[in-house]
Amino acid sequence: MPIEAISRASADQRAGRCGRVGPGLCLRLYAESDYETRDRYTTPEIRRTDLASVILRLESLRLSRIDEFPFLDPPRPDAIKDGYRTLFELGAVDGGRRITELGRRLARLPVHPRTARMLLAADQEHCLADMLIVASGLEIQDPRERPAERRQAADEKQRIFRDSRSDFLSLLRLWDFQHRLREEVSSSQWRKGLADRFLSVPRILEWRELHRQLMTIAQDSGLTIGSRHPLPPADEPPDDRSDRPSDRRSGPSARSAPARAPESDALHRALLTGLLSGVAKKTDKGDYLGAGGLRFHLWPGSGLADRRPEWIMVNEIVETSRRFGRTAAAIDVGWIEPLADHLVSRSYGDPRWMAKPERVMADERVSLFGLPIVVGRPTPVAPRDPELARRIFIENGLVDGGFTGGIAVLEENHRTIARLQDDAAKVRETGRIVDDRAILEFYRSRIPDDVVDGASLRRLLKESPEARRALTMTAEDLLPADVAPPSPEAFPDRVRIGRLEIPLDYRFEPGTDEDGVTATLPAPAVNQLSARQLGWLVPGLVEPRITAMIRSLPKPLRRNLVPAPDVARKVAAELRVGEGDFVDAVAKALTRLAGEPITRDSFGEERLPDHLRVNLRLVDETGAVVAQGRDLERLREQLGDVEGAPATIAHDDWTHTGLTDWEWGDLPERVAVRHGDLELVGYPGIVDEGTTIGLRLFDLPAPAEASTRRGLARLATLQCRKELRSQLQWLPGKEKWGVLARGSLDVTRLDERLGLLIASVAMIEQRPLPRSRSEWEARLAKKVEAFSVAAQSMARVLPELFRLLHETRLAFESLPKGIDPQALEDLKRQRHDLLADEFPADVPWIWLQQVPRYLQGMIARIEKLPSGAARDRELRLLVEPHRRRWSERREADRAAGRVDPELETFRWYLEEYRVSLWAQQLGTSVKVSPQRLDKQWERVGS
Repeated sequence: MPIEAISRASADQRAGRCGRVGPGLCLRLYAESDYETRDRYTTPEIRRTDLASVILRLESLRLSRIDEFPFLDPPRPDAIKDGYRTLFELGAVDGGRRITELGRRLARLPVHPRTARMLLAADQEHCLADMLIVASGLEIQDPRERPAERRQAADEKQRIFRDSRSDFLSLLRLWDFQHRLREEVSSSQWRKGLADRFLSVPRILEWRELHRQLMTIAQDSGLTIGSRHPLPPADEPPDDRSDRPSDRRSGPSARSAPARAPESDALHRALLTGLLSGVAKKTDKGDYLGAGGLRFHLWPGSGLADRRPEWIMVNEIVETSRRFGRTAAAIDVGWIEPLADHLVSRSYGDPRWMAKPERVMADERVSLFGLPIVVGRPTPVAPRDPELARRIFIENGLVDGGFTGGIAVLEENHRTIARLQDDAAKVRETGRIVDDRAILEFYRSRIPDDVVDGASLRRLLKESPEARRALTMTAEDLLPADVAPPSPEAFPDRVRIGRLEIPLDYRFEPGTDEDGVTATLPAPAVNQLSARQLGWLVPGLVEPRITAMIRSLPKPLRRNLVPAPDVARKVAAELRVGEGDFVDAVAKALTRLAGEPITRDSFGEERLPDHLRVNLRLVDETGAVVAQGRDLERLREQLGDVEGAPATIAHDDWTHTGLTDWEWGDLPERVAVRHGDLELVGYPGIVDEGTTIGLRLFDLPAPAEASTRRGLARLATLQCRKELRSQLQWLPGKEKWGVLARGSLDVTRLDERLGLLIASVAMIEQRPLPRSRSEWEARLAKKVEAFSVAAQSMARVLPELFRLLHETRLAFESLPKGIDPQALEDLKRQRHDLLADEFPADVPWIWLQQVPRYLQGMIARIEKLPSGAARDRELRLLVEPHRRRWSERREADRAAGRVDPELETFRWYLEEYRVSLWAQQLGTSVKVSPQRLDKQWERVGS
């Protein structure tokens, strides 16, 4: 315990003892200066003791307030303050220092108010029998002795009393031990048994006497003591139980039963009512932080010392070598708030609207003597600050949070706001945007002050029909009176392309990916779209898009097209929406107005604002986005890179592979298939698999037809092997064709390709496709004659073709070194494009007959090249723009799996154009010119 200095009077009295029976000498073991600084007389007890009991007695007897009572030695003001603080902690007085009803009950018990508070709480918790033992044990000096020379032995003997949860339960175990021992053995053996456990007999006797007195007080006060179950000893070594009393119980309630958690919890809650200032929380350093920021360590002999729970209560704090908390127990932090409601301080932060409870909530922080016992607990704001709750409810719940709660008038208001926002996004006018301030003012002016959450709003609407009408929002409440809605024809919410209905979503969010108009469609339908269709998709965007296109033109071209908005308005009025390609139609109209040629390549399409280009959002069957973008071709490539993305329409009924005969019934031109909730159109097509054929659905009719023609040619070779072999053997000079084509073609499969060519010319080309097995079998019935006619036609063309292939290769090899590399590259590219893939089987017969002339034109160009490089460059520059756009479109179509017959025609027109430039003497099969090429390009789909 702390060492305190005695008064000078006490020191003098002690000095007098040494001379009581004779002369003596007193030696003081401290300095004289220390002696002179001490108080003259010992402070009266009234000025040193805890005044809580005195104050409570005076208040209950209505004698006088303690600071007005005529004491001979009045207590210090700080002691009075401490006494009232203790009584307020116990709930005996209120904040005005007036005694409470609980205080009057405490005053009737002739014990310290803390002990009295614990006894009353234990009576309510039905654990008074345990509390009487613990309370009396706390009033005496600890009966457990730990002599320095036998400390380890004492700890071992007393281990049966230790409890890792609570030192108060250790007291109960100790009591039960001495009580059982006293009932079973004689007085002398009892004393010997206590001493063997290093227990002080005088203190145990004092404890028993105090317990008897407390029981009498409790019984006299009308408290219900009840019965209790003695606690079993804690575990001890098996060989150390010889002197432990048996588990025989005394009294009517005695039975063998371990302590149950609910019972011990009740005891500790009762103890906590008197020890609220002893609550502490473990720190990061392992010690404890108590009331008022006081830090201490657990007493080393405590049963909790090793465990060190998060929250504890202690009976007392002592200072020896360090500050220690003695007689501790682990507690549930949730017990504190109900018992200390009058002591806690509450603070609130982060008030916010929460949709689930439909009210404004804040994070509550509850502290006891500076210790946070509750942190971040959501609690309603309205009971404390209804004005703040109403403001947040309106601002964050109704305006920002979009709260409707199933309330019809709010849902209707949301639809009104969404419709007005959609209108603003369509025409992209800031004056049409619904300002949150307008919505806020609308609700502020119509919602009464007592409406603070969803429940109070429902109550208002239920009781007042006028309130429902007042809270119904209209466009006039939010926008200026002169704002009219946009035309649904100019800005449709849904558009139909073929049999596909596409929803459109408008956003006015510059700088975001969602800005402008977004069309959502199934991923497999992407190949059924074309840039030609997308240009006309939203009629209301035609005019602003033309304006942007004019501004993207090079300055020399746009100088005759000013002011751009007026020109755009005029062009938009002339265009026929939906006819032809949008960009080409605009280019044609602007060419006429500008007086200079303007083509689609003249526009800086990439410089157009995003909101003028449709954003395509591709989704799978579940509605999940698999790809998104504004460039149709790039989007098709992106879709192909997404693993598992449905790039094409598929259906089990139209998916077959490994077939060698017509095994699927009829072959319709188109079929309807379901994709989620949508109905898409698919085009069945036969697929050439090399040694077999298959069947699948295509997104567009042209690829389906092209694949089917090739697939049927393969089917014919599978079903007519003998007949085709006979025709191949008949072809005159065929044995030389492999040698002549070497270096130009892969001759290892030449017979297979020639067989496909005969089958295609005989049964497929220039004829409608068979759509049933019977139609196909009817053609097979005439196969011999058809193959013969086809072979004879080929015999008139192929010998010359293979001879020219050989001559072309020789011409390339004869070119001198130093030839124009660009010209040579162009020639090699032309030969590669002409002879690529499955030549000659994949070249339509009508154009295959012209290939010898194209080869002759190449030879003529090669012969002129060494002496006419400059002229060759001029001619090449005329061809290059057409060749480049054909090549780019062909690669894009291949990547997307498209086939465009018009692009195929353009490709052969390009070959004719080459002949007209480098070998006019050979003539052309069709009239061809740059203008004719441009006109044909207009027919090419996008």
